[in-house]
Amino acid sequence: MESNKKYGYLIQWLIGIGDLIVLNILFFIVYYGLNSIHTLAITGSLREVVLLLNFCYFFSLYFVPLRLHLSIVFIDKIVQRAFFLVTIMFFLFATCLIFLNVGDVLATFLLVYYAVGDTNSRLLFMGQPDEITDDKYKGALVIICDVAVSNMISDDRYKLADKIWIIDHHKNKSDVEENNLIIDSNAAAACEVIADMLFTLKLKVSSCAATSLFTGLVTDSGRFQYSDTSPKTLMIGSFLLNQGVDAQAIYDKLYVETLESKKLKAKFTEKMKLTEKNVAYIFNTKEDLDELGIDFNTVSRGMVNVMGGIEGINIWANFTYDETTSKVVCEFRSRGMSIVDIAKKYGGGGHDQACGATIDSFEVAKEVLADFDKRMEEFLSGAYTK
Repeated sequence: MESNKKYGYLIQWLIGIGDLIVLNILFFIVYYGLNSIHTLAITGSLREVVLLLNFCYFFSLYFVPLRLHLSIVFIDKIVQRAFFLVTIMFFLFATCLIFLNVGDVLATFLLVYYAVGDTNSRLLFMGQPDEITDDKYKGALVIICDVAVSNMISDDRYKLADKIWIIDHHKNKSDVEENNLIIDSNAAAACEVIADMLFTLKLKVSSCAATSLFTGLVTDSGRFQYSDTSPKTLMIGSFLLNQGVDAQAIYDKLYVETLESKKLKAKFTEKMKLTEKNVAYIFNTKEDLDELGIDFNTVSRGMVNVMGGIEGINIWANFTYDETTSKVVCEFRSRGMSIVDIAKKYGGGGHDQACGATIDSFEVAKEVLADFDKRMEEFLSGAYTK
């Protein structure tokens, strides 16, 4: 009798371990099956999360033990036991995650959210945008960040959503029919606006979320060099650094380049031309992109600053043909003066000294350059006022 009892306990533990193995397999199937943007929150603490999951399972067995001494086992009893076991385990798991603050795990697995839009090769370390179907927008809340002008939103399917929020820091007047508009034109970045809300509300911020926000703050403020960088911007940066951000790792991802990349930028520097008033510009045609074998985003977003930091050049512009829209995408930069009003004249917008627009052709680009020449003339004569 005593021997049977021992064997019964052994079998109970073997079944428990078998269930545990299945539980872990299912967890990793879900973990690796999801897009990285959904699992990024727990990647840094994955071992702790898995250990916690296993502990919660064994602890749950105390409340819902295996019962092998029954001679007859009914299917409804098995289902009932499984339901109670999973309920208790999930409750314990969620409670532990909340109190131990192990990443944004609970939100990651309970909320269904997607990040869509265009991307930049240097930002891929934060994850790839999701590719979703139109039906995902129906009944959804869409939060548009860093832009409030409809023709600059990368995916116009936002119009299918039930509710639209906009979080921005640009001075452009919004033409989007939104439900909620959150704009702070004194902020250096939309990420500053978001982080400021988190700071004010005293919400917990995971190192993953803080890393993304700090990255946006660094890039949109020109590494805290643009004129709209304020003491508050630096305070928000400090707040994010205190959430476990590795600033050096971010800077390495953003600004350390390969030798090939440096050589490529040198080619674009050679393409640079000057107007009569020393406005630097580059025209990038479809043939140029095909010849160099590089993608549109790398050129349109990544090459404007090869003209920056040159003595005597206070305005520089990059014009790139987009074959998907047959338009020309423009990136404008300046030093010592605002040019955003000129960007707005051509349907664009942005910061005072870092802005852009989308125009119809390179002929229109020549008109933009003429306006920049006028601004330089005002600036050099002392007639310029912001």
